[in-house]
Amino acid sequence: MTFHRYHKRNTHGKLKTVMLGSFYPPDYFTFIDDAKVRLPLMKIAQEINQDLDYFEQVLAENNVKVLRPALPTFKQFYEYFVVNQKFLPPPLQPRNNHAVIGTQCYQFDNYPVSATQLISQTLSMYNSNIVDLSVQNRKFYLESIDQVADQCYNKLTNTWYRRQKYNELAGPDWPKFEDYVQGTRSTHDAIQTEMSDFALDFVYNNRDFGPLCAPNIMPTDHSIVVDSNEYCNYADWISTQIKTTLPIISINTTAGHTDGCFVILGNNIIVGINPLIDYKKYFPNYQIISVPAVNYQDYLYHWSTKMSNKIQGAWWVPGEETNQSFTEFVDQYLAEFTGFSAESVFDVNILALDQNTIFVNNNQTAVTGQLNCTGIKTIEIPWRHRFFVDSGLHCITLDLDRE
Repeated sequence: MTFHRYHKRNTHGKLKTVMLGSFYPPDYFTFIDDAKVRLPLMKIAQEINQDLDYFEQVLAENNVKVLRPALPTFKQFYEYFVVNQKFLPPPLQPRNNHAVIGTQCYQFDNYPVSATQLISQTLSMYNSNIVDLSVQNRKFYLESIDQVADQCYNKLTNTWYRRQKYNELAGPDWPKFEDYVQGTRSTHDAIQTEMSDFALDFVYNNRDFGPLCAPNIMPTDHSIVVDSNEYCNYADWISTQIKTTLPIISINTTAGHTDGCFVILGNNIIVGINPLIDYKKYFPNYQIISVPAVNYQDYLYHWSTKMSNKIQGAWWVPGEETNQSFTEFVDQYLAEFTGFSAESVFDVNILALDQNTIFVNNNQTAVTGQLNCTGIKTIEIPWRHRFFVDSGLHCITLDLDRE
């Protein structure tokens, strides 16, 4: 029998029930012999748990019911490491594969061994009515890209190209898109220079190329917004999979998770980074509050000068920039913990308590000042290791019930 409801019509109604992720306690890492690795990991675990517990406390103080996924036992955690020579990712990011739309919870992806099962088990205890679309989602994705691979994908360089963007910018003397994909360039210096200037705009990041992710589906009061690459008509697919009478709007930010690009708040407010889409076209009646570029990772001193080149921007732990033992251990055994933080802007990865209140992970006056002028107040939640686990407050939560 179901005792609790799934309910979400938009991203800013009064939050009533939420799942908050879980992370391993410090003592799970005591078996690591090297103190240069063990002690930093134990400190990270302690601080992550402190921040999660504080977030849970603040949510409860605001009359929000909080669910937390169970962790593997230490024995399961250790045995997995011994067998696989890597650590089992924690159930920290419940939004990665699950989304509530209307009165239904959907699962959009799954991995053979991951935290997804632990999150699903906790959700099932809350309400077992979960529609698993993971198989259909992956099948649709593979079939869709297979149809265009010959025209849009270069096997030798393992690169997917953006046909819409190329055709939008291409001059009359440029090669045809299909030829450009396979390496053809112009013999005219001026044209080649122009093409080179746009080269990065013409490619997809392969890390972000895959089946539809749950954070890329955003219900609003008047529509459901779906963010996906141009070769997968996920708007049509969603219309056959999800119970809704709302129109489905397709956008393409070219990003892996849309909540690292912008967030839709109450009072027709959007907080976003430099626009990857035409906001006026898709959200004509919204006020856009831009996150200044100085808030991006590239402008953080230790990130840009010490860590971005060292580990290609994947992660950062303040104070451990010169700890080579720690860096090598993380890259070898904890790659599934870290993600790729260089592509995330955590100032937009925020969670609404209601249409007039949001949770943020740091109070940047340039953004909060503009929000306050619109009547939206902010509650600051410390989230010290977002650059290590590559997740903000939106990623580590899953809103299950909103008024």
